[in-house]
Amino acid sequence: MSRLAGSAVGAVASLALSAFMPAWAQSPSDEPRVDLSQVRATGRAESGFAVMAHARFGGIAGNVDEDLGLDYQDLFEEGLGLDFEVEYLLPTGASFLGPFVTLSWETFDGRSADDDAGGTLEPDRLDILTIIAGVKWSTSLKKWDDEEEIFAVFHLGCGATSYGAVGGTLTASGVPASVDVFDATTVFTFVLGCGVKEDFGRLFIDINIGFRFQQPPDNADLDFGSSTAMVLMLGIGLGLEF
Repeated sequence: MSRLAGSAVGAVASLALSAFMPAWAQSPSDEPRVDLSQVRATGRAESGFAVMAHARFGGIAGNVDEDLGLDYQDLFEEGLGLDFEVEYLLPTGASFLGPFVTLSWETFDGRSADDDAGGTLEPDRLDILTIIAGVKWSTSLKKWDDEEEIFAVFHLGCGATSYGAVGGTLTASGVPASVDVFDATTVFTFVLGCGVKEDFGRLFIDINIGFRFQQPPDNADLDFGSSTAMVLMLGIGLGLEF
């Protein structure tokens, strides 16, 4: 009994002593252990720099003139585009966060539309050049091995959009006339989007969808009451991490 009591007293004394000892004086065995299986092995933890290019498909929506019953989708076909993006994401716990910059170009062919005043407007092609800077966040959805992993990605940013000048043909009372539909214009734009990305070591592919909201282009010969334009783009990209 005395030996049991002595062991108990010794254990309590040792626990109390370790609680008041400074950290440098404690045994290394007292330090918390790290479960290496929970540490994510990925090259992005050391350097989050990556470049990528996307092919895009989408459309432009919004009201061109309410009185004439014309929307952007009445005047322009669905379009194609390309972009080049640079990002620098750093680990934040189990996720990655950092800035990105994107330079993109899209083109939308014009199509003939009848307005409520009895005329027909057929614009030429609309080209749009945009530069966006913002923040991107990604988090792992599934990891197969050190080389292959899939991520969910979210991004938002703002920047500038440059519309190219747009001409066209206005037919009123059966008489066609050449007109300038929009002037070349540079406006503010805001974007948000999401997607998935699959890493294969340094190489990755991603699919993303984005909504870009931007001020309308300036009127030229026609007096439109245009509203904010929304560009919806679906992109498929290929990238490289460094």
